[in-house]
Amino acid sequence: MKILVFSDSHGVYDNMERVIRRETPDVLLYLGDGLRDCAAMEYLFPELPVYKVCGNCDIMVPKDAPTERELVLENIRIFFTHGHRYSVKTGLFEITQEARNRKADILLFGHTHEPLVRRSGALWICNPGSISHMGRSTYVVIDLETTGIMVSLEEV
Repeated sequence: MKILVFSDSHGVYDNMERVIRRETPDVLLYLGDGLRDCAAMEYLFPELPVYKVCGNCDIMVPKDAPTERELVLENIRIFFTHGHRYSVKTGLFEITQEARNRKADILLFGHTHEPLVRRSGALWICNPGSISHMGRSTYVVIDLETTGIMVSLEEV
């Protein structure tokens, strides 16, 4: 199973469309700050399952829109959030502890626009950066294979 992870499009969705067409994912995860852009992807790719959370810049969304979610795919537990409620710009201790408390295999967050892919013990910690045109346009690809989890940071 191939999972694409985007965050922080901030009104720019052409990179997402280009990457989806190139990567042909099975699932799309969107980490906030551009839910309207994500909605455009849902319209363009109606067959693609999309799971999303809202970020601090997502206005005009329902009050009950999720800011964090858990998802189990191929027996892999993924905890994802935008990250602003965990103060990720000043450190990752709080969000990493939350992911561990939830027994997550993969932690995904955005907000900082700083791409990150690393392991801490058994936990993958990933920030896809920003898919917009603000500086470096990056995203994460997660492959759930029979041999384990493969994670890569990619540039548009």
